[in-house]
Amino acid sequence: MRSMIFLIMGLIFIGVGVFVYFVIGAALADTPAMFGELQTLLQYGMGGLFAGIGAIMTLGGLIGVVRGAKRSKLAGHIAQTGAETEATVTFVDKNYSMLVNNRPIYSIVEYTYQDELGNEYANRIEDLSTDTVIRNKVEVGGKIRIKYLPADPGQSVMIL
Repeated sequence: MRSMIFLIMGLIFIGVGVFVYFVIGAALADTPAMFGELQTLLQYGMGGLFAGIGAIMTLGGLIGVVRGAKRSKLAGHIAQTGAETEATVTFVDKNYSMLVNNRPIYSIVEYTYQDELGNEYANRIEDLSTDTVIRNKVEVGGKIRIKYLPADPGQSVMIL
């Protein structure tokens, strides 16, 4: 979600920078020589500043979108081919980093589980829907079903 916001805002900043560069440049092209420095400052400085900030935000957004797609693909693979087991919830709290109408829309859930060899693993999910947590009554000490990759037991997903 944040990645998409950064991507969109970055593109808007780039657009504003290009707009300032060309429109201010064209509007002030015939100004007297004493305003030449003002034109240069507005055209190159402000246009470049907006476009530069926009480029950084767009790049950050693109990186986030790519990482999210990889994470989603891995989660789908685990859900289809993973081994199912039971996990114990060790921590539940609301994630206040993303608020909608001053309410957190995501919750943080931590859980521990064991693979078929008895090795214990822990996982933390920071962007689980708060509504899903409430509806499924996920609470500390409770049991949940998960799937993990037998080849890499540290990788797991919750089954709700």
